[in-house]
Amino acid sequence: MTAILNSPKVLWAKAGGLAVVQGAISLMWMIYGLYLPVLLQQFGFEPAWAAGLLIVESLLAMLLEPLMGGLSDRTRHWLATRLPFVTLGIGLASVLFYSIGTFSLFGSGFTAVRWLFPLIMVLWAVAMAIFRSPTIGLLGRYALAPHLPQAASLLTFAGALAGTIGIFFGDFLLRLGAGTTFAIGSLFLLVAALVLRHFDPLSNSAKPFPVRTALPKLQQLLPIFLTGTSIALAVIFTRALLGGIESENGLAPIAIVALTHIVTVIPIGFLASRVGNRQTMLGGITLGILCILFFAFTTENAADWLPAIALGIAFSMTVNGVLPYALSMVPPDWDGLGVGTYFGGTALASVLFRLAYPDPEGATAVVLGVSSAIALAVAAFLIYSSRFYRKG
Repeated sequence: MTAILNSPKVLWAKAGGLAVVQGAISLMWMIYGLYLPVLLQQFGFEPAWAAGLLIVESLLAMLLEPLMGGLSDRTRHWLATRLPFVTLGIGLASVLFYSIGTFSLFGSGFTAVRWLFPLIMVLWAVAMAIFRSPTIGLLGRYALAPHLPQAASLLTFAGALAGTIGIFFGDFLLRLGAGTTFAIGSLFLLVAALVLRHFDPLSNSAKPFPVRTALPKLQQLLPIFLTGTSIALAVIFTRALLGGIESENGLAPIAIVALTHIVTVIPIGFLASRVGNRQTMLGGITLGILCILFFAFTTENAADWLPAIALGIAFSMTVNGVLPYALSMVPPDWDGLGVGTYFGGTALASVLFRLAYPDPEGATAVVLGVSSAIALAVAAFLIYSSRFYRKG
């Protein structure tokens, strides 16, 4: 174990610090999604406002994530640091997130300023987009290319853990109140930034250094973007599918999938480093399609543990590989752009789903399952064919 932790192939302390930031990002988005309809109703907005706000925020993220990632790459070569993007974004996001909770406590009684509330929410989403790609793009510096899945597994674990908190403790967070819950999320992000800064001061060079490679071509970036869209759509469809299945004998399938994902993602990161990231992702997609179609077409014993466990493993094999995949498609000088392009694709998925299914509860299990399977099949095609357009 000591030999693994001391391996120069992965900078575990720095990757761990980055994972804490990823956990904070996921936690904040989970809290935001949990409270959004409640807070909008508190301020007298119709329920449709929640979907509308998320669409606007996703469209902004689709544009800003690649832009901020690319600009941070340029800044790193001019100033030898991405610190301006990371510091500005995290500072704004923390203040605005705390403001959402505070405004919900004191602003609902003032009808004249209630329109400021959606504006604060949109500004917070913009602030999150400013720093996420520049920060997560640091992953490419923390591991050699074949070992990126190992480092990425820490980030995937942290994100999955935050999402699972919403599944098991969502009601508790709602009872806790918006003021306290949003303050916790804001504080956690600030602490995460300090942890990352401790392990990586974000500036390894005293002098700026020039960009050595040209801007990646569209044929390199488009597969990243579309893969992000496809995998994110599959995850969204699958969550909607599993959310409608209840268990009569214990945990619901969605909870089993989430727990399995948490338990298996780090071992699968090591597996992917041995057998290859693309091969692992393609294997996970194949297994995922089979499991999803099982849940879509099976009405009896649909809550069995075995297919839910298999689906959790499939998601670990697939989702853990997305960041290493994005980084493999661009030169190291453009890792922020590569990660930002992937996040931009995931933002488009949210828009497409909400436009196609304004009422997800009205969609049948077969429609959701088949849609998820198709999205995964498209992702598999993109991942397989993109090997012909990899960075040279």
